[in-house]
Amino acid sequence: GGVCVQGKCACPAGYEGDFCQKQWNEKFEGNWNASDSMNRVGTRINYAIVIDGGATKDSFYVYGFMDTVDALLCTRTAPLKFSFLADRKVDSFVTIKSGNGIVDSLTGNITGIYSIQKKLATKDTFMTVYFSWKR
Repeated sequence: GGVCVQGKCACPAGYEGDFCQKQWNEKFEGNWNASDSMNRVGTRINYAIVIDGGATKDSFYVYGFMDTVDALLCTRTAPLKFSFLADRKVDSFVTIKSGNGIVDSLTGNITGIYSIQKKLATKDTFMTVYFSWKR
């Protein structure tokens, strides 16, 4: 479905490759090692995630995000960038307020940032989390 001009294809939304033969979300599918760093509390957590195709060719699901069983929906915002579905509850205490990631075009690794709201007994706490996903 792409249009080729002087040997280069301009792909329709959600597709990429020399001949627009790949869906954008295919590069994410599979098993990844995740590492989250919460600078405010000096905590680093490591866990495994699985990424699968999303609701559309411009999205993908992350299973096991923050070591939970719920799926997190991510949507493309640019060729190598995506954002998290905002205000997503991952458990009864934590809500992801916002987040985004970027794919390193050389290594394929993903880095990004997200913010969470954590409900504590006396008040809500907001934290910024930096993440890194590697195959």
